[in-house]
Amino acid sequence: MSTSLSREFEPYVPQLLLDWPESVKYRRLDGSLVHVDISGFTAMSERLARKGKVGAEEVSMVLNNTFTELLTIAGELGGDLLKFGGDALLLLFKDDGHAVRAVRASALMRSRLRSIGKVQTPAGRVDLKMTVGVHSGELDAFLVGASHRELIMVGPGATKTVEVEEGADAGEILLSPETAAKLPAGLLGEPKGPGVLLARTPSVGDYKPPIIFCTAECRGLVPAALRPVIESPTDGEHRRITVGFIKFTGIDEMLASEDPDDIAERFDRLISLTQSAVEEFGVSFLSTDIDGDGGKIIVAGGVPTSTGADEEGVLLTLRRIAEQFRGIDLKIGVNRGPAFAGDIGASFRRTYTVIGDALN
Repeated sequence: MSTSLSREFEPYVPQLLLDWPESVKYRRLDGSLVHVDISGFTAMSERLARKGKVGAEEVSMVLNNTFTELLTIAGELGGDLLKFGGDALLLLFKDDGHAVRAVRASALMRSRLRSIGKVQTPAGRVDLKMTVGVHSGELDAFLVGASHRELIMVGPGATKTVEVEEGADAGEILLSPETAAKLPAGLLGEPKGPGVLLARTPSVGDYKPPIIFCTAECRGLVPAALRPVIESPTDGEHRRITVGFIKFTGIDEMLASEDPDDIAERFDRLISLTQSAVEEFGVSFLSTDIDGDGGKIIVAGGVPTSTGADEEGVLLTLRRIAEQFRGIDLKIGVNRGPAFAGDIGASFRRTYTVIGDALN
């Protein structure tokens, strides 16, 4: 594969993976995770679906503009986007001062969304709001799979990040006790649930984020079904999809009592089995995402293309995984409904994503 084609896929890959050693499946990192959940996109997408192609173009424009603004702020402070979760962002901050930079980026993103989040659309005004959770400490990362190498963020650090984000209300930034301990007390607000509210925006000294380019083949870090969309971009659209979630649980205890390399081999089998099943049954491997005490794999039929047998393909895929995989506890669900699907984000960091109540 040529270097130019590899660079074409670079905006679709987290910086963390650009220099990840080929043979390594597990790494323990020191850093801060920021989980940003933006409300309002799903309602906007559903209202604009009635406007046909014009509505889909409007959704794409709002998503692109919003994510460009937020990711620019995060990137200037060293924030590496690990996951687009439809209408959520998972950012990693590493190196010295990562906690303060993560919290400052969260506050500046919240402030920016307050400025740009009242969006006038052909279907009326949409108010975008965010909840944010921040956790600092040791983080567990796996990079596994066959047809592509998939990043999986799990472990107690990911669990705490999910907990503090879920404990925040709209407009709030909730810090884990570990993150709060790294900030001056004068910046902190009241305790709330599993964390402490941020009251004031921290300042940071001069910071220049490192620039990293692919040292391996970036194409192999993107799900196979999504590569044609990147190579030949198409407009976002509203369509009916069938979506399956494979949730894996019990990972925190496994990491406390077992060899991470053994867990990596199990994740490798799970992701590789999922990849082979989606390829056989005409389904797309969309992504993975974090969750409390584990995470989830998201597969879908009908995006980015349809076989005409999308429901059957997803059901056969999920059945294959349920019957053949052992070693990690799984919970599996499936649903069908309307959604917006498209290639969205900033020019420097993008993803093909699906948004809608069908996923919720």
